[in-house]
Amino acid sequence: MGTLRVGAGRALMNPQEWLYPIPHFGDVSFGGLLQDLYARVIVIDQDGEKFVLITTDSGDEREDELWQQLADEFSLEKDHILALSIHNHSAPGWDGHGMMGVDREQMRVKGLAFREVVITAIRKALADALASLRPARYGFAEGDSYINVNRDMQDEDGNWVQGQNFRGFSDKTLATIRFEELDGTPIAFFLNYGCHATTAFCVKDVDGYEKVTPGFNGIACEFIERRYDNKVVCMWSSGAAGDQNPIFCSEATPRIYETDGYSELTATPPGTQYLIQKFHGHTHAFDALHILEHMTCSGEEMPITIRQTFVDIEKQKFPEGTDRFLVWVMANNAYWKHRPEMIVNGRPPKKEYPVMEPDGTFPMELKLWQLGDIALVGVGGEIYSEIGWKMKKASPMANTIVLTHCGLSGGGYTLSDASKDHNVFQYFGMVRPGDIDGRLERGVRQLFEADPEKEE
Repeated sequence: MGTLRVGAGRALMNPQEWLYPIPHFGDVSFGGLLQDLYARVIVIDQDGEKFVLITTDSGDEREDELWQQLADEFSLEKDHILALSIHNHSAPGWDGHGMMGVDREQMRVKGLAFREVVITAIRKALADALASLRPARYGFAEGDSYINVNRDMQDEDGNWVQGQNFRGFSDKTLATIRFEELDGTPIAFFLNYGCHATTAFCVKDVDGYEKVTPGFNGIACEFIERRYDNKVVCMWSSGAAGDQNPIFCSEATPRIYETDGYSELTATPPGTQYLIQKFHGHTHAFDALHILEHMTCSGEEMPITIRQTFVDIEKQKFPEGTDRFLVWVMANNAYWKHRPEMIVNGRPPKKEYPVMEPDGTFPMELKLWQLGDIALVGVGGEIYSEIGWKMKKASPMANTIVLTHCGLSGGGYTLSDASKDHNVFQYFGMVRPGDIDGRLERGVRQLFEADPEKEE
């Protein structure tokens, strides 16, 4: 019998004080820190072969060169480093390009400064995880969490906007992995769920500034870690969330409705969204604990297999001369804030969307990280929830998790076939809606049909 060892670490990665205000989106800037951000690392060592999981409480990033540097520095294989983003909308990105402000030079300087903080935190968390490796076993279990909702909502006028579509498809599955010492002492938890971290996106606190937080997902992880006196590392990963928001968030609710069906976002009082974000995080943590604390861990070996494939997906583009920002305004009913001159007698003009044009195909990357009897299936796109559910069903392994925001090449928002006529803002991306579900299902089956010895 082989020997499985597991170690875990976390480290603070808060932006430096001098960075504030940090440009975020449009005219909104982060004015301070409300709750700590962390980098988290779990290291799995099966008979000397190591596999590393990394997450950060930040926006997205693509850091291939960094992962190679870490592999060289810590004697790891780059392909055995799986770096995940929780896709947090309440923190700046850290690759120097994740901030949308007017002053591009300020954005670049502050983004790169924050990047150094994050990299330092990742290095510390990784070193701590490697130093804490000890004999372990693992378990997998699923439950439900009801904090997400389908966000493609149809108004009375027939158009689709972000909102609360409780009848729409929504996968409530909260998948969990528990790593523990041989005496049952927990080492680390891994969570996976499909939901955008948009509760307090671009809203102000009582002092008039947007605040940096770890999002509902980071809040959930820290809540669980504190329950175990910070002796456990809890890691969260994003599932299929292309059409999933928290049940109440600044991006989609609240809306007001006029008699003809037009809806416009309305503001909640300053600070309100941060209380709601904490509520979402704590509720999500309770749901996870119900699963984690009643789980049996019987896995004593975790051999590692990695495979990759690509699926051809159709592309699309805007017709020449399209006002893309106006399309976004129309899709989000954001006229009052961004194009008030178009409002006449209290009503915006009739929506006339451009007809998107075919633009060839592109390869969407799929990757399998098989850890023992658990399959982590990564996809290079923000896929809709129903696609992720079908991908899990296509897997021959019962313990399958679908990962997004995992550093794979792809095309952004990817609508399910059942949603191909939803003219939400996600529709107007690079991926041409329609005939996608089956392609990605077949891609998953291809991952498991591959011969790993031939790939070597």
